[in-house]
Amino acid sequence: MCGIVYFNNKNGNSVNNLVKSAYKAQRHRGSEGFGFFTPNNNRLTHNTDERNILRLLNRTRQSEILFHHRFPTSTSNVRNACHPFSTKNNYKHNYVMVHNGVIHNDDIVAKEQLNNNIRYVSKQSDGRFNDSEVLMYDIADVIEGKKSDLECEGSIAFIMVQLDNKGNRKALFYGRNEGSPLKIKHYKHGFSLTSEGDGVNIETNKLYRYDYKTKKTTFTELEIPYHSYSFNYYGTSYKPVKNYNSGYVLPANTGKGVFTEGALDRYRNKSKYMDSDFSLDDAANEVRSALMYDMNCATDVAIEFGELMLEELQYKYSELEDMIQIDSANALDVDEYLELDTKIEILTRAIEKLANTQMALILRDAAKDMTL
Repeated sequence: MCGIVYFNNKNGNSVNNLVKSAYKAQRHRGSEGFGFFTPNNNRLTHNTDERNILRLLNRTRQSEILFHHRFPTSTSNVRNACHPFSTKNNYKHNYVMVHNGVIHNDDIVAKEQLNNNIRYVSKQSDGRFNDSEVLMYDIADVIEGKKSDLECEGSIAFIMVQLDNKGNRKALFYGRNEGSPLKIKHYKHGFSLTSEGDGVNIETNKLYRYDYKTKKTTFTELEIPYHSYSFNYYGTSYKPVKNYNSGYVLPANTGKGVFTEGALDRYRNKSKYMDSDFSLDDAANEVRSALMYDMNCATDVAIEFGELMLEELQYKYSELEDMIQIDSANALDVDEYLELDTKIEILTRAIEKLANTQMALILRDAAKDMTL
């Protein structure tokens, strides 16, 4: 689970505060690896530390920012595995991409790409690499006309900037399948794409293209293969588990927490899941890890609520206009917006997190009873 934030202000005003606010509202999607891209000056920035990346965002005065925050799945939290990724000189154009989701057949697709002399910047000493980098080259192949269909399967939501060989912006591509959210919202002076928050989810299985020159958006039909999966949570990263045809059904809180229900169910129904090596200790450890994660999230949301409100009061009025799309006499004023919209949204998330924590406590007690 990761988060995507993109803001584009066509009037040239800085969007860094809007990006920062959107990140904090969806921070529970990942806070262990960061990066952002500023297409106007073709600059990539990566950092593994939250405080450092926010400090860098504060200094970045750009009208267009593509931001990614990560909850590591395929590698640990290291700088070269942070999004965004770039294809650099492997195509006629350069592509810079962020992705939310997990690719389940990345090893298979990677073999073909490696045979075509693609080298992953995210490759670790143990041979692992970020599966999102595989997806980036797969999508670039389709856009460049090297093939007509995507090979990567999994949960996919992505944004990709296309630049010419001089670093000038050409187009913005984005899309998703049913496995990952990606919301778009149009403002008076631009638009945003985020994993959560305001806006409406873009339609699935379409490749959207925003042309920087004409400022118009078009789309073509493109199947973005979806493959469901479940997770084990170990320490600071998720470990994907193969989804057999007979098997895993994701719990109702998919995308909001760790899948503790799946741990106990897999232990009780080993034959169903064809996972005879999944021991009682494995289930108990997974539930304990999940409990700690969800409790930390609940605490973080409470703290973020206060921080966010303080920071929003420091916004320039023009930035708040873009944020709430003041374009008619019926628009809310700033105080009303902060009181009614933002506070309710954040408190709702806090309640959801506390509910998840309560579920985790119940599951922890169940696991404790099973170990006695």
